[in-house]
Amino acid sequence: MSTDITLQTLEEKLREMTTARVGIGRSGGGWTTKATLSFALDHARAREAVWSGMNLPALQSAFAKWPLSTVSSAAHDRATYVRRPDLGRVLAPGEDLSSLPKGKIVIVVADGLSATAVNKNAVSVVSGLQDLLSEPAPIVLVER
Repeated sequence: MSTDITLQTLEEKLREMTTARVGIGRSGGGWTTKATLSFALDHARAREAVWSGMNLPALQSAFAKWPLSTVSSAAHDRATYVRRPDLGRVLAPGEDLSSLPKGKIVIVVADGLSATAVNKNAVSVVSGLQDLLSEPAPIVLVER
């Protein structure tokens, strides 16, 4: 019985284990056209995720049946947030969350660096969490 593993088999096994760009093939000193185009598309999607904001009207509508607050961070726009993540950790002047219940669960939905993920998954995740709780938790939507 041979334990030899071919390079192709190794690359296939690695691709099954990770989403990293392994075994993508090469053409001379560069990647294949398919690998290059795939990388360009992934890069464009990542840039879109970072630079887009969450869809507040859609989320506010979806979460309307639960107690809901919307606040913003001290970063006044997306460009500031990306360049100054420290401002994303502080509420904007005048924002107040003191009315939230103390010692209770509060669900915070923040767009962070992937508003695309929030827009796509927040409703189902929050709905699933609310279904597990004995009483509805207030939701706080935080921009930037």
